[in-house]
Amino acid sequence: MIVIRQSVEDDFATILTIINDAARVYRGVIPADRWHEPYMSTDELKGEIANGVVFRVAENDGRLSGVMGIQDKSEVRALLESTEPA
Repeated sequence: MIVIRQSVEDDFATILTIINDAARVYRGVIPADRWHEPYMSTDELKGEIANGVVFRVAENDGRLSGVMGIQDKSEVRALLESTEPA
């Protein structure tokens, strides 16, 4: 059964892995001037969280299988990014 829940601190490393695994699938689609390895570093993810991105995770039988980040941007409502590992 898949459960969607707000992430907790213990999810950080898995969230980072899912984001980078998903980005690798889109290598060549992601503009070259935006691509770097890793696509998101630990410090970048910490910065996103510090800037108000709240992550929700999909958990399937105790294993994280997807990530979605939401950031309130007032005038544009919210930014939403969703990734699922390959």
